[in-house]
Amino acid sequence: MQPSKDELDKYDIELEFIRERCWQRKRKAPERSQCGFCRRVFEDESLGEGKGWEERMEHIGRHYEKVDLDISQEEVDCDLRDWAVAEGIMRRLEMDNKWYLTGFEPVESGTRRGRMRRSRGSEAKATILKAEASDGSAGRDNDEDAEGEEE
Repeated sequence: MQPSKDELDKYDIELEFIRERCWQRKRKAPERSQCGFCRRVFEDESLGEGKGWEERMEHIGRHYEKVDLDISQEEVDCDLRDWAVAEGIMRRLEMDNKWYLTGFEPVESGTRRGRMRRSRGSEAKATILKAEASDGSAGRDNDEDAEGEEE
């Protein structure tokens, strides 16, 4: 039996309440960004605080839904990159003049090629484990679950 519209509406309201109760803001979203496909600009100034980022994400999602796009077709959003640098999320390395997420930069010379510098975040641990899986070292002396917590 399918839920009624009233039941679905109540469920959506309860789900939103739970989301708001559990939400932990780590940082403020960028105040200005652009679509890398059509260059449309999204600004909080015209849409309201945090709304520019939400609108941008929905907009870019619609590009992917309509057309078979590849991320290589997306141009760099300089506003987003500048925000990420200011927030310490991203940085450019002098050794190769490329941009990297902080914590995922290549290891300095003298170490195995292709390995990434370890970060404190569980996402970095997961990425490192994936990289190690390709060389057979994954899972050794590692009692962590998928979230990086001890089992």
